[in-house]
Amino acid sequence: MVIENKISKNIYLIGFMGAGKTSVGKILAKKLRRKFCDLDEIIESECGKTVSRIFSEHGEDFFRDLESMKLRSVSKNSGQIVATGGGVVLRQVNWEVMERAGITVYLKTSPDVVWNRIKNDTSRPLLQVEKPFEKVNELLSKRIPLYEKADLIIETENQNGMAEQRRFFFGLVEHGIKAPVIIKRNYSDTPFDEVRLYASTDLGALLVDGFGDGVWITVEDLKTNESSKNIYIKSFINQNESEQKIINRLLFGILQATRTRISKTEYIACPSCGRTLFDLQETTEMIRKRTEHLKGVKIAVMGCIVNGPGEMADADYGYVGSGVDKITLYRGKEIIKRNIPSSGAVDALIELIKEDGNWLNYPQIE
Repeated sequence: MVIENKISKNIYLIGFMGAGKTSVGKILAKKLRRKFCDLDEIIESECGKTVSRIFSEHGEDFFRDLESMKLRSVSKNSGQIVATGGGVVLRQVNWEVMERAGITVYLKTSPDVVWNRIKNDTSRPLLQVEKPFEKVNELLSKRIPLYEKADLIIETENQNGMAEQRRFFFGLVEHGIKAPVIIKRNYSDTPFDEVRLYASTDLGALLVDGFGDGVWITVEDLKTNESSKNIYIKSFINQNESEQKIINRLLFGILQATRTRISKTEYIACPSCGRTLFDLQETTEMIRKRTEHLKGVKIAVMGCIVNGPGEMADADYGYVGSGVDKITLYRGKEIIKRNIPSSGAVDALIELIKEDGNWLNYPQIE
C-alpha cells in the first residue's frame, strides 16, 4: 500500500522519549481535524496508575502487554493521530498492527537533544538509574534501527535547517505525498527583531515556494532590543501583550507576506532616502494604527513622488509625499487627491477607503 493511501487511515508517531510525539500529535490532529490518541495517557487513565508506577509495581513486560493490547484496540478505528510510547517498536506484533492500520512517522532526535528535554523529568521509569544519560544512549542505540523502519523520518536540529526542510519537501513531492505539513523552528535567548528576521527567512523561504501548510515556532526567553531605534519594532513588542500573542502576530505576518493566508491590512513602504518628505516610520505607524483591521486592503506609504508610484506594486491605495507637508493620494495607480496638507492626509485616506466601500468599523470589545 502506498503512503498516500495509508495517510487516510491512522498516523502513528514513533520515536524516543522526549521526541515531541504528544506535542506534535496534538497540533497535527487539530490541523487535520482528526482525533488524537496518546497511548500512555489511555493506559494511565484505564489503569488509574502512572506509567512509572505500573513499571515499578508490575515490571516492564506487564506494561508492554498493556501497550500492545491498547494499540490493537485504538487501531480498530481509522482517521486518528496516535502518539505511541518510546518502546512500542520493540515488539513485532505492534509493527504489524501499525503497518496494517496506517502510516508510521519517526520523530528523530539526538541523544543530546533528548537529554536536555528530559533530564529533569522524574516520571520516566527507565531513567531512574544511577547514570541516566548513559541509559539514554544505550536505549537509543538499540531502538534507532527499529525506529528507522518507519514510513517517514522527520529530523532537523541544524540551526540553519531550512535547506534540510526544503529537501524533505522535495522528498514528499517525489513520492507523491500530499499530507499537510507544519514547519517548525526553535529559537532561544534571542532579541525579538532577530527572531523576526530568522523566522521570516526559515519559514518564509519555504512558504514562498509553496511548501508547508502551517507554521509553528517556539522561543525560549524572548528578549526586547532596547537599543533599537525602529519605532515600529518597539511599539510592536512593548505593548501589554503576552509572549504567545507577540509570536502569533509574527507568524500571521509571515503567512500574509508569503500570501499563504491574508488576515490583516498589508503595508508597502519605500526604503526611504534623502528625497523622503516626512518621517516614514512614524507616518506608517500612524496609518497602521487606524487601518490595521481592514483585512485584505493594501496601502502603500511612499516618501516622494519620484519613485513612489512605481514602487507601490499592487497596492489598493497610495499615500505619497509630493512636497513639504504635502501628500498625494492614489487609488491603485490613479491620482485621486493631489498636494493635500499632511495634517489631514490620513483622514482623507480613510475617507477614500470609505468611499470605495472598503472601510470596516473597528470591532467593539464588550
